[in-house]
Amino acid sequence: MQLGAVGAPMSQGRLDFHLEAQAMGSRARAAIFRTGHNEVRTPLFMPVGTQATVKGQLTQSLEDAGSQILLANTYHLLLRPGPEVFRRMGGIHSFMSWKQSVLTDSGGFQIFSLPHSRAMTEEGATFQSYIDGRTILLSPERSIEMQKAIGSDIMMVLDQCIASTADEATARAAVGITHRRPAAWRHAAIRRRRFLRSCKGRSSPSCGAKVPPVSAKCRLMDLRSVAWPSGRVAASARIPASSPPNFCRPIGRAT
Repeated sequence: MQLGAVGAPMSQGRLDFHLEAQAMGSRARAAIFRTGHNEVRTPLFMPVGTQATVKGQLTQSLEDAGSQILLANTYHLLLRPGPEVFRRMGGIHSFMSWKQSVLTDSGGFQIFSLPHSRAMTEEGATFQSYIDGRTILLSPERSIEMQKAIGSDIMMVLDQCIASTADEATARAAVGITHRRPAAWRHAAIRRRRFLRSCKGRSSPSCGAKVPPVSAKCRLMDLRSVAWPSGRVAASARIPASSPPNFCRPIGRAT
């Protein structure tokens, strides 16, 4: 595979994303970005620590293996141990003794996977906790607030997840909700910016966290493209219950 060197940064956004090399005959590329905890080189494998632990692994083992960033899940951590535990511990990094970056998913897919115990509206998703039976509303604002409590380096805005077999009308409605939610989250973002300004000169688990916009998860590529006008999004290739062709097309678009 031939590589072409790339010297200038591709993006001067919050992640300080730099494209280092790109393949001449494909879309393969090598890049680097920085979070508040470390420098991350891509492409990379992101171990899944859904509930603030990678099962069967010590954090030291993950570091020794070269892991640069872990994935945790807002939905599961909201239910247990909950935001107050993370606030008392100073964030997920102290909670699980992890020195590198953490990316948190919004919980949208986990809510989608509960078809008989949840209701999704413009305001968010109402569901019943499998831990204690509580009824919880996970709104875009609450999702971000939880991710702030977790101390995530890269947060995700709550998306409206639908089945891969959904018709176009359902898909368009879901895309519309996903796009409008960042606007609903704006007030929380303003509060967060004020909080970040107050972080000067001190350390806090959520200072410097990144919040990229999210591409809608559906098989209709023209609708997925609506979410990508700037080219700087969290473009998930994951489509619930998707067939191999439907799985591969978004990968081709997102890479």
